[in-house]
Amino acid sequence: MKRQRLSAEFAGARPRARQLPADLLERALAWGREQHVDLQLVDARGICGPLHLRAALLHTERAFARKRNRANSRATELLLWLSGERQIHRAIAQLGVKRSTRTIGVICFGRRRLPALLRHLDLVRDDTVLEPTPEKLRRLKLTARGARSLPRVLRPLLILERLALAEVPQ
Repeated sequence: MKRQRLSAEFAGARPRARQLPADLLERALAWGREQHVDLQLVDARGICGPLHLRAALLHTERAFARKRNRANSRATELLLWLSGERQIHRAIAQLGVKRSTRTIGVICFGRRRLPALLRHLDLVRDDTVLEPTPEKLRRLKLTARGARSLPRVLRPLLILERLALAEVPQ
């Protein structure tokens, strides 16, 4: 039996207006239900680049394929992997979209749906908001002694180690 791979698109985004609309999450979820698409919106300040997103998507795929997922939906499982947390409420606290959020990461499971979702939510695509920064590494608690021992260019790769360690049962 051939294993079906999760297909997902992701992008960084900014609101066209000065700040995110208060009903952004409700509108996104309603669109997802209408289109039969799983999606996730996260605070882009917690995303350390496209590699971070791809690795979390891979772990999400693997968890569902092995029936070892901790969440009922792919979107919530992805949130757990992105945050490196084991508890949903902690993952939401770390990466959830809040009033202070100015940039977001948009993940849409399924192909060719992302542009339509961005239009529906009146967001402008800006993938630069996903790039790793020292502040993001601190936010993800990746500034330990080990991080300082690496060249700056390699520090964002620490997120992959954190995701791998999150897979190890405790």
